[in-house]
Amino acid sequence: MDGCFETGCVKDYDNSLVRRILAYLWPQAHLVFLVFFALAVSTAAELAVPVLEQRLIDKHILARFIALDSEIPAERGRYLSAKTRGELDALKKKDGLLIDGNFFLNEDSRLHLSGAAEKELRSEGILHDEKWFVYRGIPPEDAAKHLFISDGLYTGIRVSDLDTLNSAQRLHIKSGSIHSLTVTVFVLFAALAAAFVAAFLQTYFSSLAGQRIMKDIRLQLYKKTLMQSPAFLARHPVGQIVSRLTSDVETINEFFTSVLTALLKDFSIMIGVLITLFALSPKLAAVAVLCMPPVLVVTIISRIKARAAFRDQRAATSALNSYLSEHLSGIRIVQLFRAEEKSVHEFNKLNFSLLSANLREIYILGLFRPSVEFIAILTTAVVIAVGSIFVLHLSLSIGVLIAFINLLAMFYSPVMDIAEKYTMLQSALAGAERVFMMLDISEEIPDTGRTVPETINGAIQFKDVHFSYEKGEPVLKGLSFTVEAGE
Repeated sequence: MDGCFETGCVKDYDNSLVRRILAYLWPQAHLVFLVFFALAVSTAAELAVPVLEQRLIDKHILARFIALDSEIPAERGRYLSAKTRGELDALKKKDGLLIDGNFFLNEDSRLHLSGAAEKELRSEGILHDEKWFVYRGIPPEDAAKHLFISDGLYTGIRVSDLDTLNSAQRLHIKSGSIHSLTVTVFVLFAALAAAFVAAFLQTYFSSLAGQRIMKDIRLQLYKKTLMQSPAFLARHPVGQIVSRLTSDVETINEFFTSVLTALLKDFSIMIGVLITLFALSPKLAAVAVLCMPPVLVVTIISRIKARAAFRDQRAATSALNSYLSEHLSGIRIVQLFRAEEKSVHEFNKLNFSLLSANLREIYILGLFRPSVEFIAILTTAVVIAVGSIFVLHLSLSIGVLIAFINLLAMFYSPVMDIAEKYTMLQSALAGAERVFMMLDISEEIPDTGRTVPETINGAIQFKDVHFSYEKGEPVLKGLSFTVEAGE
């Protein structure tokens, strides 16, 4: 145990240790509730942004409709395969608009039309080749009426014909979309503002809880140190004890402010992204998920390598700190014995060990992030390629494809921080273990004296007194002297 106390044991995830750290949260339960509430709001708001962007694109900016014949003559329908007929029936059950014998469906309606069925329907003329724009209202009075089809409530125009109209006519046609677009933009800004405020509150309340916990632990440690025996204080350098009360307690604060809340936020974002992906398009989400296992492999390897590098870095840091504390506090003795060159050589050796350990840790982190970025880019490229095919086959909208790209970026961003968070978790657990080890040490000098003499007369005599703080290292050897009364 003393070895861990001096140099610091590097800990993997330890349930018992984490439970002991989390026990300090109970007095701050109200702040913990506020942190989780802010976390939930922040996560929901961040996930809402790409979904709102998808609606902006599909419903307003690039709103496009496909047109189907509402009634299919027997001579055309009899050549359709059973699978195509089933997909056609499923399309007509969706929430569409019937105008002048044409059934219109927004491309955002998750058409789920296979390539073979689309080819059959186009060849039979049931699925029109042109894309349409459908809006609520009547055609502009000064526009050519043959360009439009209308039932008095809704009006449709081919996208190619829409581009031939002047700006005033297009503004008349898209006035309803502009109003809805404005509302959606305001909702988008509200979501961004909610995410900002929630993230601020989450950081503030988690930092406040961490500071209060750190204050309680530091006071508890200081009281414990004051009660320890001289043997304990002689056995452990002052620098190590100071490190326990300062830097190690600070790592527990980092556990609450930088590790725990960050990991909860990262995992909530990743889980939320996966749920959103499958809600938008299960088929494309399955493609994205199939590209993710390499990330898991890279993360596991990086975690193993990072643990070894961090162990060396932590041991080197502790050794250097202890050396500095002892030699700077006893610098006069070093100068008295003319040991300056020897001290510089020893310090240079410890300093180089710390440099090498830090470089190994930087190398691992530097290799992990580009690897994850490469996999993220590769996954995005695969999703774009497959998604483009779905868009061409009317199984996916442009807005959903763009939302997928944004959501994948949100998914991989926390993954790239995992190595850094894992290193911080190890540091927090190692620091917490040393703090709790010091709290658990019991080397106090018991106060067993109970006899109080009424009077003291005569001389005081010490005869052959032996005393030591550490066994085998006597301080007093055979001390004898007498103090007469009145001396």
